[in-house]
Amino acid sequence: MLRVVLAVAMTATLLAVGLPAVETARVQYSDERVGAELDRIDAAATTLRERNDRPPPGSAGPQRTVTLVLPENAWSTAAVKHLTLDARNATASHTPVRWRVSGGTQQTQRLHSTFETGGLLRIKSGGRHRLILQLQADGSVRIERPDV
Repeated sequence: MLRVVLAVAMTATLLAVGLPAVETARVQYSDERVGAELDRIDAAATTLRERNDRPPPGSAGPQRTVTLVLPENAWSTAAVKHLTLDARNATASHTPVRWRVSGGTQQTQRLHSTFETGGLLRIKSGGRHRLILQLQADGSVRIERPDV
């Protein structure tokens, strides 16, 4: 009986020590995945600009559809709570994106493309999100969520 009690106590102690490390790894991994997805969106916008001519003013420019895959809650990942692409604070050289995953702190990354959204592009959950990138006459890339 004493062995069972000691085994249970040891197991509980190991879990108490190990679970915070697992949670930290989940948050870090999710933040890295979000950053990699944003890099992929940035690369798609760069390719759209470099391989296509700008449309004349008032005309629809070339488009590209991409899927942004954000972490959801799972054993190995923490769910994205929110992601915001802030075109209002974009400069000629970058567009800021902020996000936070469950259990983490707010992160910021600068995309090297200038995006236009008409304000803020907000995503409030993990999962798959379809985005349409469209080249504009001024060389910026309009980004929209057609499913919203």
